[in-house]
Amino acid sequence: MNDSKEMTPDKKVAVDVKSEKTEDAHKALVKRTSIAISALSLLALLGMGIYLEGRAVVLGGGMHPPVKKNEPVEELLAWDMDIIREGDEIVIDLPENAGSEDISMVSDHESGKLMVELACDPDYYREGGRITAPDAIVSAECSCDEAGETMTITLSEDKVYESTLSLEGGRAIISLDEPGEVYDNIVVVDHDEGTASLTRELAGKLLADGIKVYAMGPDCSYKAGEDTARGITREGSARAFIEDIRPDMVLFLRKGSTDIFYYNDRIYLRGYGNDELAMRMARDLAYERGEATASAEAYRGDKGLWSELGIPAVIGEVSGVLERYEEPDNADLSDIDKVSSGLRRGICYAFRDMAGNK
Repeated sequence: MNDSKEMTPDKKVAVDVKSEKTEDAHKALVKRTSIAISALSLLALLGMGIYLEGRAVVLGGGMHPPVKKNEPVEELLAWDMDIIREGDEIVIDLPENAGSEDISMVSDHESGKLMVELACDPDYYREGGRITAPDAIVSAECSCDEAGETMTITLSEDKVYESTLSLEGGRAIISLDEPGEVYDNIVVVDHDEGTASLTRELAGKLLADGIKVYAMGPDCSYKAGEDTARGITREGSARAFIEDIRPDMVLFLRKGSTDIFYYNDRIYLRGYGNDELAMRMARDLAYERGEATASAEAYRGDKGLWSELGIPAVIGEVSGVLERYEEPDNADLSDIDKVSSGLRRGICYAFRDMAGNK
């Protein structure tokens, strides 16, 4: 009995020793596992850092290409230019030795942009080439091609101008004149896609007669960026275009299945009416085509902008092959020649009639 009582503590001690050994082993295992996890985490972070170094990074909401160490960041291809408000002409400083063969100018009246192209080093304008201009120039942007050999200065105008370029003392000087100050007779032609080539043909013929054509197509974006009601739609751009140019007449030219001219009989024009212009255009187009009859009638559809004009304006629907092609041998150009000649004849006689009614 005494022996069994003495054995019990020994058994209890044996059990406690075993538990302690198990606990020590568990602690050692946890420690080794923690060390291993820490090492793996460190390796993962290092790997992620190496990966991100060669990837694009996002700064200020935009994606930028990867930049390698010790390599310069690519120069900007376009940037805004500061305009010095001075005088009534545009004056652009030119690089040394720049001549007339290094500069050209194009006006895009439909968008209200004037583009000046220069063959020069872009750094000249990045580092402070000056431009002075009147308030008629709203903004100026400079851009260069990827080769860095050609610069384009795009000037945004507040309305349509006729521009003249000259070089003087290492500067480009551009004068601006309103259309009415340059031309006595002005026509705005609002054309669709089917009469674009016809409009260009007509404009060339009328210019030889001293009549200037300002054309606007279906994608006309004149003053479209303005925060006004008229700048939201294409009709708004067309209205602003006509208002700023102040032409003597407007021709809405459309491709149709037959030749017919429409006039608005709900508006009275003193001196020369819409009906007179429509009949004049119809007769002269029929004459050029060698046809005995001509069609002109009052328009009963939705007149839109057309009904607001206080100057002679007609809608002309014309038929035939009215586009120029790259391969002249594959195109019958008799229609476009006859139609452009007929429209030219009608417009010239209309100006004669209008002058006689003054």
